[in-house]
Amino acid sequence: MSTPKISIVLPVYNAENTISRMINSILSQTYTDWELIIVDDGSTDNSGAICDKYVANDDRIRIIHKENGGVAMARKLGVDNVQGKYIIHADADDWVESDMLDAMYKKLKETDTDIVVVDYYDCYIDGKKVYKCQKMEALEPEYMLCSILQGKVLGGLCNKLIRTCLYRKYNVCFFEGVDYMEDVLIWIQILQHAEVRVSYINKAYYNYFVNINSITHQITRKTFCGIQKYGMLINELLSDTNSIYTTYKKHFPLGVFHAGYMNYLYTDEEIKEEFRKVRYLAYKTKSFRWFLGYLMIDMGFYKIGHWFIRL
Repeated sequence: MSTPKISIVLPVYNAENTISRMINSILSQTYTDWELIIVDDGSTDNSGAICDKYVANDDRIRIIHKENGGVAMARKLGVDNVQGKYIIHADADDWVESDMLDAMYKKLKETDTDIVVVDYYDCYIDGKKVYKCQKMEALEPEYMLCSILQGKVLGGLCNKLIRTCLYRKYNVCFFEGVDYMEDVLIWIQILQHAEVRVSYINKAYYNYFVNINSITHQITRKTFCGIQKYGMLINELLSDTNSIYTTYKKHFPLGVFHAGYMNYLYTDEEIKEEFRKVRYLAYKTKSFRWFLGYLMIDMGFYKIGHWFIRL
């Protein structure tokens, strides 16, 4: 088998109900010079067996079975094993349009850029699709990173095709235990280099399934530990050369407090101690309702504080 132009990394964990949709959408690509690296992250359902059948029928598909270690380590293992000049990630509950790889590859070749970003759809269980335009008013890497940190551009890896060599060139790391916003850390490590060239296609090719049961929407103690580690890592990885970077680092601790407090992961003593650290940020809120919530926390009325903030 010749070396493929594009590598697709697909972590899988207990996705037996959706994985065929994603793999079939890859098989239907009009651009065919690709390889698919499936990383079965210790699935306990039939996901692994389903993927094995695809591997048996198409030599462009490879699978790595491993013990469960989280999506960041699954992505890392996939990246470590790719052969393609370009790489894109996918998620097991999503799917892609049939001309996605063709359009992205052509854009990279035409513009001689390192990264191409495309729009995507948020897809819901009732069939509703919402077009999500990436606000790429400028193509400098610093601007793109600022837009990701401000929520104007998706921080995910799934709607971006990039040169594989960037992972090696900048010693890009996935961090064990950080399975929430692990993709943002990748962009922080890549986009702080001014020589990186970015292009953009103002069309949606990726279908992102909004799963209310995913770790993005369900914060557990394990996820929360990952969020705390993410907060420490951005202080190490983000420089202080840009005011948006420093503002993001400054305000993130309040987001960590919210994740712990609103998901009932703190003891009363921890609420008191952790709020003390972010009080100066909390009271800068422009929401009167949230201000009242913070005031209730300050006074020790934690249940009432929950009520005000959750309204």
